Amino acid sequence: MLASYIHNYNIKVKGILHIGANTCQEQEEYKQLISDDKIYWVEADPLIVENVRREHPDYNIYQALMTDKDNDSVDFHISNNNGLSSSIFDFNKHKISHPSIHYTNSITLTTTTLDTFYENTFSSSFPNILVIDVQGAEVLVLSGGDKTLDRIDVILSEVNIDYTYTGCGLVTEMDNLLTAKGFKKVYQHIWDGHTYGDAIYVKN
Repeated sequence: MLASYIHNYNIKVKGILHIGANTCQEQEEYKQLISDDKIYWVEADPLIVENVRREHPDYNIYQALMTDKDNDSVDFHISNNNGLSSSIFDFNKHKISHPSIHYTNSITLTTTTLDTFYENTFSSSFPNILVIDVQGAEVLVLSGGDKTLDRIDVILSEVNIDYTYTGCGLVTEMDNLLTAKGFKKVYQHIWDGHTYGDAIYVKN
């Protein structure tokens, strides 16, 4: 899906930054677009990052919890589905659509912003494709990336049309934020019977 929009809009891929990596399941997909060394992953859960580094030492994965603030201490809740639903937010509608999923524990992590991460990680070659899948915190990540968004050409993000997680950002907020930064939404799909899905935004 992402590849087709990149090709349709004739976007030259300089690199891909995926926030909310989990176990980097999309690595092979991204390798169709760019070389391994230009694929960057960010995951909040330190244990998952440790496992990925052990199993895939060639992957560019970083441990960071991204929000709209630097140096906040935040409780990060770990889910029982291999961390796929882990979030800084409590479950809301998620409990209805996925009753078997629950949190097993929480860890306290220090937050960073997208702008700070970008400034500290990249010096000359900047990824211009951004993927965000952070279980309700997508709008927070984007809000902390004002300067970074100037370097981004395509964004694929999970979006929420209702409160999948209590206090999560809604797609209307994301639309407004990204429109103001010069992006146009070219795709949105909400999964049947759920309050979340995916959207793609392209720089005008």
